[in-house]
Amino acid sequence: MSFASGVRGQSLAAKLVIWFAGAATALVLLTAGLLYLALVQGVAWRDDQVLMKRAATVRDLIRAEKVDVDYLDHEVSEDLEGPRQLFMRIAGPLAIGIHETPLMPEGLLPDRFPDAAVLGPDEFHYAQIDDSEGRRFRAVTLRTRASASAGGGFVTIQMALDTSLDSEVLAHYAELIVFVVAAALALSIFIGLWIVRTQLASLKRMSAEIMEIGHSTLDRRVSLEGLPTELGDVATQFNHMVTRLESAYGSLRRYADDVAHELRTPLNRIQLEAELALRGSRTADEYREALASTLDECEHLSSMVKALLFIARAENGRAEVAYEKLNVAERLEKIRVFFENSAAESGVGLTLECDPVLSLNADGTLFQRAVSNLVANSIAHTPEGGEVRLRAAADDAGVVVDVTDTGEGIAFEHQLHVFDRFFRGDVARRTDKDRVGLGLAITKSIVDLHRGRIALDSSPGAGTRFSLHFPAA
Repeated sequence: MSFASGVRGQSLAAKLVIWFAGAATALVLLTAGLLYLALVQGVAWRDDQVLMKRAATVRDLIRAEKVDVDYLDHEVSEDLEGPRQLFMRIAGPLAIGIHETPLMPEGLLPDRFPDAAVLGPDEFHYAQIDDSEGRRFRAVTLRTRASASAGGGFVTIQMALDTSLDSEVLAHYAELIVFVVAAALALSIFIGLWIVRTQLASLKRMSAEIMEIGHSTLDRRVSLEGLPTELGDVATQFNHMVTRLESAYGSLRRYADDVAHELRTPLNRIQLEAELALRGSRTADEYREALASTLDECEHLSSMVKALLFIARAENGRAEVAYEKLNVAERLEKIRVFFENSAAESGVGLTLECDPVLSLNADGTLFQRAVSNLVANSIAHTPEGGEVRLRAAADDAGVVVDVTDTGEGIAFEHQLHVFDRFFRGDVARRTDKDRVGLGLAITKSIVDLHRGRIALDSSPGAGTRFSLHFPAA
């Protein structure tokens, strides 16, 4: 299990403190460790320098024109005072002899040093020697040639420096490192807690403000004052989300009101027809007329419910689209023929302009329904003597179908809402078959299902043009 997964169940503040304290302690530990290694290397280098200089001094005495053998006894006994004792052994030809520091530890026998026979002339060879009493020595072996006056033979110089004091210093330093790391851990936890509490105060304030926002207080927003950049970005996005929720909630409330209003009218009619039919005895024709009126209202309710279900499925992406290759001209001609009599009765001309070979990959039934809603809407709002034009053409993105009329147009303040369900503007476009303002909403849903778009161009008194953009396959 990783360190991060071990703190997954804790609070953000605890995680931040743990990570901060861990990082700070690790940094102190790494720094102290590097300093400890540097100290170890520095002490070893200093010991090697001491050994090298003493060995070089003895070598110069052995190479002198006249070797003072008695002085060599002085050299091997010179550094026995103090805590850092230097032990030395000189072994050479008869003229040199063997000179050894008195009371030399047993752990420094000749065989504990590197074999001088394999060393090159004047080559320093360093080694670490530990004796049975737990003492540690830094040793060096040097093989050199004596002067001619001493016979010119090879002389072996073995030196060992007692480094027990070095070990004590390093041990004290290691203890200091442990203390410093422990103090750094405690201090970093304290500082981390203070920093986290200070920096998360804004988050707690923002959380408290969010808790105060409910369905009845969607007009409230989180204050951005005093927030750091990161929390400011989160608060801004949250405010945008609340704005969208407020808009959606308002739309849903208006939609519920509209549905209740539209359902109430046919239900009241049904109830009224039933009450009238039950008052006294009626003839069969009167009962038949009451039932026919009730059936008409039921069909109206059924049509409205089906339309609402279709729009809901389309908006939720659950409506099925059966794509097929359509001949656009043939489909539009069927629509023109279907509305031809209705347009003639209203004194409105209905024309079609389309390339006979123009094709489109779309759902044929939904395509005809979307265009038919627009044609019916245009005929209903075009005065006698006016004209409704159907036109389809290809563009770079796919196919564009235009339905243009010379009718009354749509007021600018209503144009943003004409595709809303149950839109009830004074000039809201409503046909006899879509008496509750669902036709344009259905058309937009069909275009959205085909991943297209719908555009409106209208001016009061100058007519209206709806453009359906269907993408290429």
